[in-house]
Amino acid sequence: MREPGDQYESLPKRISYLIDPDGIIQVSYEVSDPQSHAQQVLEDLKRLTAK
Repeated sequence: MREPGDQYESLPKRISYLIDPDGIIQVSYEVSDPQSHAQQVLEDLKRLTAK
């Protein structure tokens, strides 16, 4: 849920997760910009797999 008084209070929040092969959530995202979200996930995936 959004905070009371938020200008988008009636709209649902978008939340996604980056989950590893073992089923463990590595990163959670509160998506505010769907246009750039995929790029952010790919960058995080690259960072996590470089370890």
